[in-house]
Amino acid sequence: RKITRLEMVLAIVGTMKAGKSTTINAIVGTEVLPNRNRPMTALPTLIRHTPGQKEPVLHFSHVAPIDALMKVLQ
Repeated sequence: RKITRLEMVLAIVGTMKAGKSTTINAIVGTEVLPNRNRPMTALPTLIRHTPGQKEPVLHFSHVAPIDALMKVLQ
């Protein structure tokens, strides 16, 4: 039986500024997550490879809290 889709799930967990985003960027081979001196991936983040896609696309599963925050910031 031929394998048509190989999927690997890898959880990266650590304290703030532990280098999680830097580690993920190194594994992927490009900067898909920002690595700065403030929390950038405070929400659980799923990174998925899509064949043929060159640029990352950001999807939010729950946009209501983000919309509320955007209204406060405006």
